[in-house]
Amino acid sequence: MSFKHTFGYLAFLLILSVSSCSDNEIKPNDPTVKPNPDPGSNVTFVGFKVDSVLTVSEIVSAEKERVRLGITFPHTDFEPTGFYLPANGTLKIKVEQVAGNRLPKLMIGTYSRYLSLNTGATTGVPEIQLVAGENTIKDTKGQGGLLYFRYANYSPSAKAKVSFISGFKPVPFYVKGKTKKSEWLSMLAQLNDVPDVQLVGDKVFIVSSFTKALQYKDEDQDAVLNKIDEMAHQENVISGLDNSSYEHQESSLRIMMTEHDDPNAFMYAWYFRTAYTKSEMDKILTLKGIGTNGWGPWHEFGHMHQQSAWTWGALGEVTVNIYSLAVQRSFTPTANRLRDEKSWDAAVTYLKLPDEDKDFNGSTDGKDAAGHDIYRYKSPVTDVFVRLCMFQQLQIAFGDQFYISLHKYTRSYPPVINNDDDKMKYFMTRACKITDRDLSDFFKKWGLRLSSQTLTDEAYKAISDLQLAKPDRDLTLLTD
Repeated sequence: MSFKHTFGYLAFLLILSVSSCSDNEIKPNDPTVKPNPDPGSNVTFVGFKVDSVLTVSEIVSAEKERVRLGITFPHTDFEPTGFYLPANGTLKIKVEQVAGNRLPKLMIGTYSRYLSLNTGATTGVPEIQLVAGENTIKDTKGQGGLLYFRYANYSPSAKAKVSFISGFKPVPFYVKGKTKKSEWLSMLAQLNDVPDVQLVGDKVFIVSSFTKALQYKDEDQDAVLNKIDEMAHQENVISGLDNSSYEHQESSLRIMMTEHDDPNAFMYAWYFRTAYTKSEMDKILTLKGIGTNGWGPWHEFGHMHQQSAWTWGALGEVTVNIYSLAVQRSFTPTANRLRDEKSWDAAVTYLKLPDEDKDFNGSTDGKDAAGHDIYRYKSPVTDVFVRLCMFQQLQIAFGDQFYISLHKYTRSYPPVINNDDDKMKYFMTRACKITDRDLSDFFKKWGLRLSSQTLTDEAYKAISDLQLAKPDRDLTLLTD
């Protein structure tokens, strides 16, 4: 098998030449790819000869992209190598500067993958700054792991050649549009002494346990990766990332999707990754799962798109599903979670309360002497899907363009935000400007209140000062 792929700004060449003695011999099929003659490039494994010389180029830093996009969680600014360092092993690699004056870091292990190896939700992985010449890297922590290059910069321009000499193992490594099905099956059959595999798409890469990958080996991996890439694209679309200008370019960085083994966690998004249980990997590694029943991955990717300027405290698990619903409308147009799970019914019940008894954020001020919750106002806490109904009513009334415009304006003119009150006021006034309508009645019926009556009055006065016409219908009556 031969594989040639460009990872955004980071381009490298990896050639896997399979020379098995079995009847199912797989030979190189890309005549444009030539074996690299550098020393160390022909490392022999069981049934495999691996050209282990990678040319890597800097990519844009995740922090620069986070600021540009106005999001909370940065994308993934490291790339997989397809190699694994065994626990307690010693890795030897040779590094040469090709352009610029910066060299990559080598990461050992996968964020969030193994709780026992201290790579849980909020912990990191070892990073070694590589230097020109030969590097000898010992796994002093005794945990090993998949190997990645972190080679990111605000102004990426450097390039390096890295030759893996010894101490590493190849893992099953699938690249959309490059790896053949027969090659994938052969890798799973022969490279079976590693715990994890990797699959790479245009906008994502997946880290799966070997066991899960083997379970779904008969799936169409290209189709699955295409569907996941489309999921990411749909969330970019609702985010206004239409490539019309620098501010609105889709990020060149991928987002990692990794299996995790934390028994106390379900799935989550965090810095540089999203993470999933073994059961949730069933949805990621299958076309039916990601295409029709993939709310979990759709949701976690939504967290990677949430803009912090209008995500106040009560909305962490609310506005994330603006993106989930956008994917659902694209993938399964006849389904709608708010309708199918009766969230609209609960929203109608909430909206029928007197305005003075409603608090959209539903926060509590502790408990009384009897142990009952004391609410800031009289209403019970609104659940996250009831809150989502308010945001969905704006989509029903004004279409996807409402959220596209909100995202684009927020990127183009980042507001000065100091606290949740600022975020609420920004969203309320910006929503009115986008729609060219005074939405005061809509927000009041939903019980949008800032942290004090004075601040609430100021927010509604700011809307009144815009002197906009009222909507020609009651938006709180809209449902899917």
